[in-house]
Amino acid sequence: MTLPSELPKDDLVEKTQVALSKLNLTADQTEEYTENSNSFLLPQYKDITKFLDEATDEFEIGQLVHLESFGLYDAMSSIEIMDPKMDSGMILDSDLNKPPFNLRARLKPKEVLGIIDHLFNCEMTWHSGHSLSQTLFTCMYFHHVSELNPELFINSPNDDSTDSDSPIEFVILVLKSYVLGTIKCCHLVWDEMTKGNVYEEEDFSTNKYGISMYENFPDSQCIKLIEDAEAWMEQHGCKWIRQKGQHDCENVIRAILSRLHLRKSFLLVLLHMSQSHCQQYLQAQRHLNTSMQLLNGIKEGASINCLNLGVDVSGAFDPLINRKLVSQTPPRPIRLLTMQESINEMMNMLKSINATCEIINYKSATSLMNFLVYHASQQPPPCAFSRSILQSTICTENRILGKMSMFQLIKDSVTELTNPPYVYFAPKIDINASSKDDRIDENRSEISKLVHNFVDSTVKPLTDLYRILCHNRSRQRRNMCKVLTDWDLLQEEASAEHIDTKLQSLTNEEPIITEEGPSYSFHLSSWVYHRKLVLLEDILFLGFELDLYGTHEYVMIYWYIDYLLGVHYQHLERTHMHVTENKKSKSQQENLRSAPPPTSTVSLLTSQRMMIIAKQDICRGIHRVRFIIII
Repeated sequence: MTLPSELPKDDLVEKTQVALSKLNLTADQTEEYTENSNSFLLPQYKDITKFLDEATDEFEIGQLVHLESFGLYDAMSSIEIMDPKMDSGMILDSDLNKPPFNLRARLKPKEVLGIIDHLFNCEMTWHSGHSLSQTLFTCMYFHHVSELNPELFINSPNDDSTDSDSPIEFVILVLKSYVLGTIKCCHLVWDEMTKGNVYEEEDFSTNKYGISMYENFPDSQCIKLIEDAEAWMEQHGCKWIRQKGQHDCENVIRAILSRLHLRKSFLLVLLHMSQSHCQQYLQAQRHLNTSMQLLNGIKEGASINCLNLGVDVSGAFDPLINRKLVSQTPPRPIRLLTMQESINEMMNMLKSINATCEIINYKSATSLMNFLVYHASQQPPPCAFSRSILQSTICTENRILGKMSMFQLIKDSVTELTNPPYVYFAPKIDINASSKDDRIDENRSEISKLVHNFVDSTVKPLTDLYRILCHNRSRQRRNMCKVLTDWDLLQEEASAEHIDTKLQSLTNEEPIITEEGPSYSFHLSSWVYHRKLVLLEDILFLGFELDLYGTHEYVMIYWYIDYLLGVHYQHLERTHMHVTENKKSKSQQENLRSAPPPTSTVSLLTSQRMMIIAKQDICRGIHRVRFIIII
């Protein structure tokens, strides 16, 4: 962008100064404003459009008069002006003919149903990752719900577009209770999402733009309001709808009542799930089952066209409400979910939350890990809210499932795989118990100290691994690569030259004589090595799921996975040998109370080896086929 080339710079500047002097911007414009008494508050601007047109007549396209300080930011700002997508202050032609929102309008039942369904679609669209300003905040009743009182309709003017005979309870009770219930649900979800369990703006958007979600409104009062709306609908609302004699009146009644029941059940689910230490998960499950039954009923209503009974209300939703909110970036165009898509989205969310409630019935560390792996690989992927709930359930305030310490979890995980001697994780009361042999008492204390040091080093890597499995798939692989280093360092700390070596001497462990020489159990480092190999395999397999590999890389990746699975199988074979071999001396059995290997440990090792063989055969077969194709 340059000055017009046909004019000298000095001449152009001189002409511009003359034109500005003729414009007389400092002239008193009081007379113009006093002509209209309603304009005295308007800023005293002067129209310079004609002046700009005359001054730029000699300009060519692409030329610009600017100061020397003109930079990229100024250029971008000028581009944004009068751009419908970026200029939030621009008034569009469609806005000029848009009817104003009438809060005092009496709504028909179908209009109330239309607002309820549209608000439900906005809520589920927010759960799918879009911003509040483009979803829930577009509902005008959201911002004025506290004003929906009987006094609002006193001496209100009649409106031809509404049914003046319609009871105001459809607005001040039915619609108000549903909107307020939705707001409370969103606030409880927002509280959970701000814990930092998921990635802001990547999985979810929590920006409220300074708008209140009625945090101080009591939850019990909101539930009571919904119950009052249900009671009024059953006693009076249904009669009024039937009196109108419409052919689909029963479907309308059933649709409104089912949505009120669903909102109350879902609100109770969130209230129970928000309690600390998983105290009310059983109560939450009962309401979850109710919610899923109601949602199935609404979904089945699609066959008789009950999903499209609602009627749009002019002005009830303003998709351009974001223009009035403080935002750092222009909003991107979005598409709200349809009613059917919203039902499917909520059903998937309820199923994920229900599965989360079931894991509090802790069976084993292996079962917990298997559940997380299964949950993370589901299709369609679990929503961000259900993943955040799962993460809060598993580990909060260093408690697992709200009741178990990390020490107990690590103990169970190690014991299920390697079956270490009892004294490794013996309670302190057993360690401090008197014994005839003072040397044994001293060894027990030293063993306990070493094991506790190992557990302290394991807490963070294991907790991180559990949290990673609650992230989205892309983040899972990225964070797995990061935490892999921690597991590698942990293996070195628990290797033969460190903790396991000391434990062998303290427990007087006798090695198993094999063809390669004496073999020791290495209970702790064997467990760490197993977890590290599983982590490596998951990273490689996730690369296929996320389409990170090129076609030419498949042969190399399958070969590497085949190699890792072979190493993993040999490791589990060695662990199985030490678990099943009765290699302890009589004195060791008496002093350390070593029990025979439990059936669960043997079964776990057997199933793990069978799974590895199956994966290895698949990878080896694919590798050979692709290798032949390349040749």
